[in-house]
Amino acid sequence: MSKKDFTGNFNSLLGTSPAQKKQPSAKEEAASPNQLEVVPAKEEKPVTSKRSPSPKKRGRSKASKKAPVDSTREGTKEGEKRASFIVKEEAVAKIKRIAYQDRKNIKEVVAEALSAYLEAWEAENGAIEL
Repeated sequence: MSKKDFTGNFNSLLGTSPAQKKQPSAKEEAASPNQLEVVPAKEEKPVTSKRSPSPKKRGRSKASKKAPVDSTREGTKEGEKRASFIVKEEAVAKIKRIAYQDRKNIKEVVAEALSAYLEAWEAENGAIEL
């Protein structure tokens, strides 16, 4: 029993046509056993030591290398800078709760807490030189 080839139906739906030859059935092979299929030889490419340039450029654009952007100030107001700190989960939960109850942003609550701490430290130890 010969194998069924359903690729023609799928290819007609997709709009593509395969460049494959249909394999002859067992009856067709028996009818012409002396016929040989001629396969053209593959062309070999010359071996070069250099790699060909890739069609797509990778990495950052040259514009970003020329003018570095300070991402810590991006999207902030004048005199502000973005910073990340590791804080205990309980302290973060308390700060969020205070911000919610006072109807303030977390940023405002943290800024007030830091300024109060800095004022107390400077009162005890003297002014901080920057």
